[in-house]
Amino acid sequence: MDRSLPAPDSDQLLEELLESLLADFEYWFRRGLQLLELAPDALLPPSEQRRLATALTSALAELTAARALRRAVERDPRRAGAVPSSKGVLERAGS
Repeated sequence: MDRSLPAPDSDQLLEELLESLLADFEYWFRRGLQLLELAPDALLPPSEQRRLATALTSALAELTAARALRRAVERDPRRAGAVPSSKGVLERAGS
């Protein structure tokens, strides 16, 4: 068996794996924010709580951006094999 070529459904498997990972990240980032709201000051000083909340909020924004970029470069099944491009689309929209 030639292992240099990916299996025909490897793209679908990769997409499912990536979406599952992104969903897990989102869940745990949001869960972290919830736990920070409940954390007593004796457990974690307020300055550290704010720092972590900022980092988690930023991570959620980056996750949203990553998903948007994935959608932006997704291949359109109606355009078999064509490379994703906004050329022409943006020009028509500006007219």
